[in-house]
Amino acid sequence: ENPMQRIAEAKALLDDIKGQLQHTGGLAVQMLYFLPLLVRDGGILPAATLAGLYATHFVVRTYWMPNIKAMTAESTQLEDRFQVSQTRMRHVAEPVAFSGGGEAERLRVEEHFERLC
Repeated sequence: ENPMQRIAEAKALLDDIKGQLQHTGGLAVQMLYFLPLLVRDGGILPAATLAGLYATHFVVRTYWMPNIKAMTAESTQLEDRFQVSQTRMRHVAEPVAFSGGGEAERLRVEEHFERLC
């Protein structure tokens, strides 16, 4: 666990949250700003329409959109495992070369690389 990598991950996560809040927050503010005009001039139908649109947006975002946080966590975990396999290979390169186990180690590193890709 590299502390610098954790800091970079935290920054990326906060940037993602900031982007989502900017987009969603702007829409929510617009909806609240125009809500009195819609209710006063159009009765309950426009307010119900806005509530329905918001509910639809929530359902789509929650159930159909990809879970970016989980995908990022999985990708980070796979990258960490690949990096560990490369580091391990560097540390055991000499004994592997003397014992003739290069093919087995290559397959092991390639397995991690394939998972990453």
